[in-house]
Amino acid sequence: MTFDPLNLPFQQSAPFREATERAADHAPDQAPNQELHAESILLEEFSYAGVSAYQARGDSAALINLYLLATGALATGLGVLANAYAGTARPTVSIIAITALAIFALFSFAFFARFLSLEQEYREGILAMGVIKEFYIQRLRHTAPEIELAFRWRLRKRPRAATLAGGAPLIAWTIALLSGLSVAGAVGEARQLYSILANVSVPYTPEPALGFRAPFFWELLFGLLAVGAHFVFFFLVA
Repeated sequence: MTFDPLNLPFQQSAPFREATERAADHAPDQAPNQELHAESILLEEFSYAGVSAYQARGDSAALINLYLLATGALATGLGVLANAYAGTARPTVSIIAITALAIFALFSFAFFARFLSLEQEYREGILAMGVIKEFYIQRLRHTAPEIELAFRWRLRKRPRAATLAGGAPLIAWTIALLSGLSVAGAVGEARQLYSILANVSVPYTPEPALGFRAPFFWELLFGLLAVGAHFVFFFLVA
């Protein structure tokens, strides 16, 4: 059996290429049959959908690992900056912390968007494979009534559309929350830097017009706005 080298990472059979090669071996003086066959394109489509789903799942795992490494690096860097947060170095440390938190927030949004895109690619690949299975089952049901017993993964068992709960969305929302915390931290450091440069006291528990005191009001406000932006993006793409 020959294998199709184009369908990486799997080595999968290419029956239409084998048929063409056999025809060329038996009749080398005759041109191979160039007619279009539905089975050939269906097999290619099924193979491509399977490889796409496999690669999307692998890329999602690699993306999560990379994000965990970036989060660990940020936490380590902030710990080092906290130890140096004293004396005349405070403005410089605050500027570095604000920059690091702002960059991490942007990267978190990029990871969030890419993760949702990979989940959609995985779902589309599984759906494409399910549609082809159903097509074959419908065509072969009369000659092989028991063919449905051979397919456990049917179109009705397809992955659900994007929801607010579940494994993948929970990972996405964890990224969104970390992004919101980064934005809140950047705002807090910016207010602290302003208090140092302007030599004024910046209260962390302002009293809004409603009459109740909210600790870290501005930090919480901007953090929630960042999470809300992820929420809106989720529904726009999902």
